[in-house]
Amino acid sequence: MYKENDEISLNKKAWSRYFARIIDMTVGITIIGIIVGISLNILNFYGSAIHIPDILMTVLLSIIYLLIEPIMISKFGTTPSKKLFGISIISSNNEYLNYSISMQRGFFMWAKGLAFTIPIISLIALSITYSNFTNEGVTSWDKSCDAKVIHKKISKFRFIIGIILWILTVVFNILMISS
Repeated sequence: MYKENDEISLNKKAWSRYFARIIDMTVGITIIGIIVGISLNILNFYGSAIHIPDILMTVLLSIIYLLIEPIMISKFGTTPSKKLFGISIISSNNEYLNYSISMQRGFFMWAKGLAFTIPIISLIALSITYSNFTNEGVTSWDKSCDAKVIHKKISKFRFIIGIILWILTVVFNILMISS
């Protein structure tokens, strides 16, 4: 059983990590989706009729995001939302993870922590991950990649800004889908 030694509880760390992950993925996939959408529209304008089914596009955009996120982790030790939530990821020897380890960590997180974002199964995986993290203080993907996740205390203002950013991104996505 993991004993909490600092002033941030494992419960708060788990939720901070979850919100940072969801915001990063939602904003990142939205930005990538806009770029891909514009690119497809340009190709369609020049006569290439390309249509990708929505579910396939979602998987494709998620995979593209999972290839981009390790660049941020390996160069900066964090992502925009993780930074907002005071979270950084380093190796056990206090250096940034290299790209391949960071990509491996991201894939393990997507597979084990989010169950490849498959509806219902993902909720079960999230519940198991939450329970394991709050009991042990580490996720299986951090353990397998020899990664340490550092949490700094953040203000309520920064937390609220993160949640507002996520809500705005979700609303933007809903408006884009309905138009």
